Amino acid sequence: MTATAELVRSLFIPIHEVNLVLPGALVAEVVPYMEPAPAQDAVPDWFLGSIVWREQRIPLVSVDALVTGADAVSGARVRIAVLKAVASGPELNYYAIVMRGLPRLVSVSPGTVEGLGENLSEGPAVAAEVLANGEPAIIPDVDYIEAQINAVLNP
Repeated sequence: MTATAELVRSLFIPIHEVNLVLPGALVAEVVPYMEPAPAQDAVPDWFLGSIVWREQRIPLVSVDALVTGADAVSGARVRIAVLKAVASGPELNYYAIVMRGLPRLVSVSPGTVEGLGENLSEGPAVAAEVLANGEPAIIPDVDYIEAQINAVLNP
């Protein structure tokens, strides 16, 4: 296997004081922030409601609140990343996350990702904290995040 075969096109997605690092294949689209329709029932703070994307209603979540415990964000630089659901059943094909600016395309390989000895961000939504290409980043536990979204959508 060559070194180029091990490269994974990824995105640094800015959240509270750190970046999420996600494979580019998970990100369907980046769109301007739009105000979500509120949820009908009592929901956790990280579940912001739903937005209409490509003529379908999808959940909008604050990964800031879910992963780092920070408040959800708003403002001129806020964007939404629409993600493809990977671990969920057929009822959740896509969901959206709020991010604090524009994502950056990066290429990562096993040699450019180094695990940090201790997780600074507590909680089950964090799979690992790493240095990716020399920058601190969080690898989110998308299985956990999608399970939490499903729990809200299907109580």
